[in-house]
Amino acid sequence: MFLPDPKAMHKQAALDAYERGRSDAGALISAALARLPGDQQLLIADASVSTMAGADDALERLTKALRADPQWTEGHRALVQLRTMFALPNALSSIEDAMAIHPYDAHLLIAYLGMLGGTGRYEEAASKARNFRDQTCDIAGLRLIEARFMGFAGKPHKAQSLLDKLPAGTPELDYELARNAMRLVRWDDASRAIDRAIGADANGPRVTSADKNQYDIGIWALAELCWRQLGDPRHAWLFDRETMTGQFPLPIEKSDLAEVLRLLPRLHVMHSAPLGQSVSGGTQTLHDLQRREEPAIAALFDAARHVLGAFTKQLGALSADHPLRALCGRMPDITASWSIRLTGGGRHFPHLHNSGLVSSAMHLAIPRGLEEGEGALELGRPPEDITGGPPPAATIMPKPGNLVLFPSYLYHGTSQFSQGERLTVAFDAR
Repeated sequence: MFLPDPKAMHKQAALDAYERGRSDAGALISAALARLPGDQQLLIADASVSTMAGADDALERLTKALRADPQWTEGHRALVQLRTMFALPNALSSIEDAMAIHPYDAHLLIAYLGMLGGTGRYEEAASKARNFRDQTCDIAGLRLIEARFMGFAGKPHKAQSLLDKLPAGTPELDYELARNAMRLVRWDDASRAIDRAIGADANGPRVTSADKNQYDIGIWALAELCWRQLGDPRHAWLFDRETMTGQFPLPIEKSDLAEVLRLLPRLHVMHSAPLGQSVSGGTQTLHDLQRREEPAIAALFDAARHVLGAFTKQLGALSADHPLRALCGRMPDITASWSIRLTGGGRHFPHLHNSGLVSSAMHLAIPRGLEEGEGALELGRPPEDITGGPPPAATIMPKPGNLVLFPSYLYHGTSQFSQGERLTVAFDAR
């Protein structure tokens, strides 16, 4: 006869309460940690709940655990993220201390480079990658990473010299070649690299994607920019604005919407956006918002699913090689959800979400008296490192109580606004 492990049951109950935002989550996590004092998931949850509650010793247990196990990369990511979001000093100190102890640990290095990039220290990240190559071995993956950060640092010619020395077939090479060609305003070169990455059919305007490329949001995003810039007829196949974007009223009771507007500001207790996110002048909530237990938030996501189902029906019949083909004829699953709060001067830089095929923006509160173009949602504006690309494919002025849906392979961001508050809930679905 199978008997459940009481410790595992307490742990699961505590983590479930944590993810649902229940008021007793902190007490349950503390009780579970008393039974499982070294459990990594519980230590991260404890640090998060304690920091949100403003406890003086919020990060003490997680920091102590990382000193005992300095090669625990997920713990470093969690600690750096919390220090960043709550504007605590020396955000990267724990992983830098770990790198001093284990300078040749590749897993630590990759995590550290990602954190440096998340803070915008691109050239430093490239230098660290180069030093690691010099001190260990000159492997293609590290050279690719160095090139990537050189490109982000505004040095595409140096990035190109690194990419040119990599052998064909290096994973992600064609993506990096395409993006760097765009930085260098070499759109034809970018198109050829994209064709290699997606397996383009040279005899026609469509592509014949291998399964491994079907959901590669990054390369399809570059294809959307490149084909639009070049007037490639495949762009019309990839992105039909009439059927693949839309702004829809949410079928939700006014009382539920008012309750959501009351609840969400209480979740925005952070001081800045998460590390590596596209938010400037605002904050982003932690965890999957749809999992919270408040009835009004459940009603909001029920309304969103209703609109999402109607949206996927309007896609019609897409060819088998289209990146949105998997959405046809079924209800997508919401894979991630969160809230963004922007204040005066805030904006979203152009970015992508890799966890979905459809992305969204539920606009709940919009500043009054916006000037023309302020606070707009811009779809298809190139990211900041590609300066010579096309203008946005679509610009949508948000309306409170409405949901905007669009393919996840469209770069998207918002224009700046001067004053007021812009409160949204977003999700990805696939």
